Amino acid sequence: MKSILLYFKIICTAFLFISCHSPSITFPEGGYPYPETISQSDSTFYFVPLRDSLSKRDSILYANGFRLYRAFDEPNLSLQPADSVTFRYLFSLALGNPYLIKLVGHVMTIKEIDSGKSIPSADETRLTDIERIHFRFLERRYPVGDREYKPKWRQYIDSMIKRYPELLSPVYYMHLYDKMYMGRPQERIYHFCTKILPDWQYQKFIQLLDNSGYWKMHYSVDCAEPPMDGWGFTLEANTGRRYNSVSAGSCGVADSAAVLKKACQWLIDCSGLKMEFRVSPAER
Repeated sequence: MKSILLYFKIICTAFLFISCHSPSITFPEGGYPYPETISQSDSTFYFVPLRDSLSKRDSILYANGFRLYRAFDEPNLSLQPADSVTFRYLFSLALGNPYLIKLVGHVMTIKEIDSGKSIPSADETRLTDIERIHFRFLERRYPVGDREYKPKWRQYIDSMIKRYPELLSPVYYMHLYDKMYMGRPQERIYHFCTKILPDWQYQKFIQLLDNSGYWKMHYSVDCAEPPMDGWGFTLEANTGRRYNSVSAGSCGVADSAAVLKKACQWLIDCSGLKMEFRVSPAER
């Protein structure tokens, strides 16, 4: 009960602080417009404004993104403007649990996975033998047939498509994912804390973000040579006019997202999270 009362006290104090001290912010041009209409299926697609920009392969990756956000009980920010400007930073490791930082106005919420628990992962044992073959085939070759192959591989792929035409369907691919995640326990697996960000810290984050070119970046900053066991993050923005989302990974400090990583590192520093490494190197 005390923790609940403390949480509401923080929220109320933050509301008074924001309403008295924070002028409206004008962000640079860019981002994506919110959808004019929302369908029932959009509730589980957490990047609706990006839909027409995603590659076929990325569309499957992003369609599955809702599972990670829902593990943190996070809403879909891409459907319509929130009541306050909102930023959400999700960090993932190849080996290790993710964490999430959300900034709603000056109110920062930090969510971490509880010790001894982990994000639910796909369970291939839920698939039949032939479904497992199909899933592994699609993991390596989706979208099927869209690339050039050596003759021996072309013959194999064509024979698979001829015998199993469902391999061409993104709906079937998503069905396999859904089946692997069925029946997962819904208990909360994370803890969180909330704090009020001083105005100077908030304004510095906005300045770093705007100077990074974030608002006009491609939705995914690719690595020239992706590491095998690196890390990655997604930074979303929900403003009164536009939505934006950019994902990047551990491509080194000289990639096109280097300045954006400085903004993200500032969020991490403000959160007080203790990290084994930095997303952006410390400035000397």
